[in-house]
Amino acid sequence: MDIAEPVPLKVGQVLIFPLQLVHGGGTNASRRTRFSTDIRLANSLAPVEWSRGVRKEYFVPLCTSAVTRSAQAFLAANAEAPTEASA
Repeated sequence: MDIAEPVPLKVGQVLIFPLQLVHGGGTNASRRTRFSTDIRLANSLAPVEWSRGVRKEYFVPLCTSAVTRSAQAFLAANAEAPTEASA
């Protein structure tokens, strides 16, 4: 804590940092209520390992581009198509 540096924020501002950052909130000695939230972003086409308590239903699409919709349609249509090696 001796080398910790507070980040001054004004009402309405947000601080975003990666999960790898070592952080601590200290003690809330004021009468103001503070809160935090855990927001995780994942590319919808990235291979995500659903493990350690993380499940697919935890993620909700924020937006979807036309390219992503096309890729999802292609992947869905070819999900069970045999490959040359298995044919």
